Amino acid sequence: MRETSSYDQSLPGNQQLLLRELTHRVNNDFAAAIAIVSLTAARSPNKEVKAALTAVGERLHNYVQVQRCLGVPSTNKSIDASTHLRKLCQSISRARLDRYGIELLFVECPVELDSDRCWSLGLIVSELVTNSSRHVFDRGRGKIVVELSRSGPFARCRVSDNGTCEAEEKLGRSSEIIKGLTANLHGTIEHSFGPQRNSSALVFPLYPAITAQKTTTAGA
Repeated sequence: MRETSSYDQSLPGNQQLLLRELTHRVNNDFAAAIAIVSLTAARSPNKEVKAALTAVGERLHNYVQVQRCLGVPSTNKSIDASTHLRKLCQSISRARLDRYGIELLFVECPVELDSDRCWSLGLIVSELVTNSSRHVFDRGRGKIVVELSRSGPFARCRVSDNGTCEAEEKLGRSSEIIKGLTANLHGTIEHSFGPQRNSSALVFPLYPAITAQKTTTAGA
């Protein structure tokens, strides 16, 4: 299944400002919760309670790191998408996957993108990894692989897992989110589902001036 779009759905400046403010407030709420948990742990005379609360505080901190990676960039500058995705994958692993025995591997390749496009890429990867975690959850110790590569003026990002996905499950509500974010990148995305392996391959131009039609050709 291939989804293609040739229009730009980049957020207007006022909407980006609102998203940044919302993210900031959410992070402040997380910080307040962490402070309360840490203070309660410090005051507890019970070692087991103290250890449990400390673990909760660490888990909340890891969720904050995920939110920071997914936050709207404040400036649009060129950054290494590989570095960004590595930090994102590490944060998602610590916050959501490690406790379930799900391994998340990142195969990196240096790819320079402007921060707005890198933001869209990170959101897509986050959605796809979340979906993959559902596929492999019942297997006990599943594996998810995120691969970033480059071919000429195009980048390719594949998220695959060794889980099981029924045809009717697919991407669920994430489909529209991923479709819109893929449109931001002027890219295409192809999903493949099977009894032992599922994958989603995103192909997009490194520079917005390259048309979606050319992107489709590169991903063929």
